[in-house]
Amino acid sequence: MKWKKAILSIDSPILPGSTFMVKIKCGKQNCKCSQDKSKLHTVYQWSGLIDGKNTTRTLSKDMFIECKKRINNYKKLQKNLKKIINRGLKNSPWVKKQKV
Repeated sequence: MKWKKAILSIDSPILPGSTFMVKIKCGKQNCKCSQDKSKLHTVYQWSGLIDGKNTTRTLSKDMFIECKKRINNYKKLQKNLKKIINRGLKNSPWVKKQKV
């Protein structure tokens, strides 16, 4: 069963959502970020649904990298599922088979 192999080929954790980086001023008066815009702080974030609600979480750099990997795994799984569904629809009993 090829469909089973396609689903099981995603052997790592999955995560829906997206990640992004934001540059911010920290608000401390003596910090370099308040004097020079090129010295802004990088904040790593994940955004997605938790219990049906849009949610954003601040992440460490390591967590950000891990989330990106899991999101890529999720996208691969979604792509594989779409192929399986399309194949199933194409081969469904109500689709007229062309005579060769």
